[in-house]
Amino acid sequence: MPAPSTRSANPAIREVSRGLAAARDEQILQVVAMVDAMPHRGPADQLIAPLRGRLARLRPPRPLRFARLLFLPLDPLIVPAPRWRPEQPTIPRTVIPVYASAVQAALGRNGQAVASMIDGRTTADTAVIDTAGGLLWGDAGLALLNAPLPEGWETTGLSTQAHKPLARRIGALLTQAERLRHLAADAAQGLPSPEANVLQSLLAAAIGHDPEVQPMLLALLLACVPECAPVLLRVATSLGQRGGFSARHAGQEAADVLLEQLEAPGGTEAQLGGQNLAEAGAAVRRLTSLLGALEGEPLSPDRRARVSEIRQRIKSGCESLFTERLSTDLLDPLRTCVPDSGPEAGWDLENAARGLRALETEARRAGGDKTYDALLGQAAAAVREITVQGGLDRVGGLRLMEIVAGPEAALAQFGAEDEGGA
Repeated sequence: MPAPSTRSANPAIREVSRGLAAARDEQILQVVAMVDAMPHRGPADQLIAPLRGRLARLRPPRPLRFARLLFLPLDPLIVPAPRWRPEQPTIPRTVIPVYASAVQAALGRNGQAVASMIDGRTTADTAVIDTAGGLLWGDAGLALLNAPLPEGWETTGLSTQAHKPLARRIGALLTQAERLRHLAADAAQGLPSPEANVLQSLLAAAIGHDPEVQPMLLALLLACVPECAPVLLRVATSLGQRGGFSARHAGQEAADVLLEQLEAPGGTEAQLGGQNLAEAGAAVRRLTSLLGALEGEPLSPDRRARVSEIRQRIKSGCESLFTERLSTDLLDPLRTCVPDSGPEAGWDLENAARGLRALETEARRAGGDKTYDALLGQAAAAVREITVQGGLDRVGGLRLMEIVAGPEAALAQFGAEDEGGA
């Protein structure tokens, strides 16, 4: 049975989707909020399908429904159903609601308790996600390992033969989802990569449920904690020698999946973003580290060309991201400063400037040094102009200039002004 298309058969929905393609970010967020608020989204869900790349970049808080919580740790593997192939280590999006309903029913009271716990919450409620996910993922994984064909399977557009291997692999991954989430959270905070024994324990536990899950698990780990790539390969090779499977082949499959995700329209750009500057910096660090991990594999001429193209997209995406956040987080608020703005305005500007410098440090890893030099120069000139006009006091302007351009540039700007005034 062919996989369902993400293109709606409803002419009205297709027309609205075409209009949304050119909509501003705030308009997109309004539409998504309206669709998310529907108790039964039905065909309206196809309005969101073409926008997933932009939503990944914007990262708006989404309602924390049972299905979203269940598959949250596996998000890097989820692909549109038309792109899914049985031999690929990915998860077709159409199975999510079907498996979520089956899991909730199988867990009985515990499933209802989790649903109650997340009622009214969003994906911004990380503490709730950790608590509810900890109660859900392990039991859900065990429930899926030998689950019968669930009700509503025909809505997935997949053959019945696809169910068993998919359910087992998803189940094996979910048994380790809590550990995966902790590793990803540590990596996002810049903590050291996990040690070999941690990775070995995680891999062995998942493979013990289903040896075929290895490429999916490697892809997840590389996507979430790319800095662990060198240790991960050694651990996978060691386990492969004992278990008789090829870690090298599994690694190649995982790398191909991640490359294809990045090569998809908007795939690279969608990974560059965040609700705040810290998240944006972490996203850039993760993406540049992932590309470095993919480049660490032996590259054929074809793969080398693919990686080179992605690197250029990352470079352009980082420059666009920094330009956008420089404007929205620093320059726009700076231009609204007036003499009586108060000290809070100065503190907010300083925090934004520090966040931008951290983002710039990560973004320079992708190249384009001259671009960032020029942008920071423009920011420094704006700080000086607003200070001269009285929007910032002299001390506040000097402090902000030091963060944006460095102490020498700050002294040069304000020192020259002092000499001129003398």
